Amino acid sequence: MVRACRSHDDDTLIIELQYEIDHYSAGPLRVTLTAAAACGFRRLVFDTRSVTFADSALFTALESWQRHGRTVQIAQPSPAVTRLRQATAPSGGRQPICGSAMVSLPGRASGNTTQET
Repeated sequence: MVRACRSHDDDTLIIELQYEIDHYSAGPLRVTLTAAAACGFRRLVFDTRSVTFADSALFTALESWQRHGRTVQIAQPSPAVTRLRQATAPSGGRQPICGSAMVSLPGRASGNTTQET
């Protein structure tokens, strides 16, 4: 579930996820990504520290975003997201999501919009 979204700059959107992300609950995430693309965002940073379960629906949504030349980074991965990344990593160890697995998030007070969904 999408907890909140906020822009970091004109190009970057920070999305906080929480609870379970699976085939059934990923709909709002897909809608959020569609809106982000329409608004011109090219980079997503996902704060997944509050995700308790994630399946391939999360990476399917993120891979769709990347197919259009946009970038994704996962910040502060929860244990559930870490397990999913490890389970889906090819034998060479390359992660399915480009960019750093962990990035530092700006302070929660930064950004110029917050939207609860």
